[in-house]
Amino acid sequence: ADWFARHPETTVLDLTTGTLRDYSPGAAIAEVQAAPGPLYPATPVDRRLGAKEQVLGVVAGGEARAYRVAEVGRRRLIRDRVGGQDVVILTEGDGRAIGAYDATGVEFLRIIDSGVDLVVADRDGNRWAMRESALINEKTRDTRRALPARQSYWFAWANAYPTTSLFAP
Repeated sequence: ADWFARHPETTVLDLTTGTLRDYSPGAAIAEVQAAPGPLYPATPVDRRLGAKEQVLGVVAGGEARAYRVAEVGRRRLIRDRVGGQDVVILTEGDGRAIGAYDATGVEFLRIIDSGVDLVVADRDGNRWAMRESALINEKTRDTRRALPARQSYWFAWANAYPTTSLFAP
């Protein structure tokens, strides 16, 4: 419902495909999620977190940092500095609509529950709407671009970015 409110032009494929396949929620990734570790060789596995812990990996200022999705969900707004760049990590909670944005020159303080959109307030009282590509100031239309980020299992992120740091609250 949240997605459709933001993107009313969205269409959905019919599940009647003529192929015998379980299309119930979560069926496509059930085997992957049930496995205690990766289903393919991924060595070495960085032991700082469990291999299958969900992280949001962010690249900023030439550095990589991982944020535990559970921690982001609990806090909903995290201000940080990665590679010398101010960043803000936001989520609606529980791993939904999670993103990382350039926070240069803006101090984001709190999430405002506004119904359909996730809105964040800055120190000056401005409201910024969260979009996939940017945070947009509702009054001035100024933007703060989304940073390269990906939600993934820890083992996958750590193998792709072996020098990644972990966010420590």
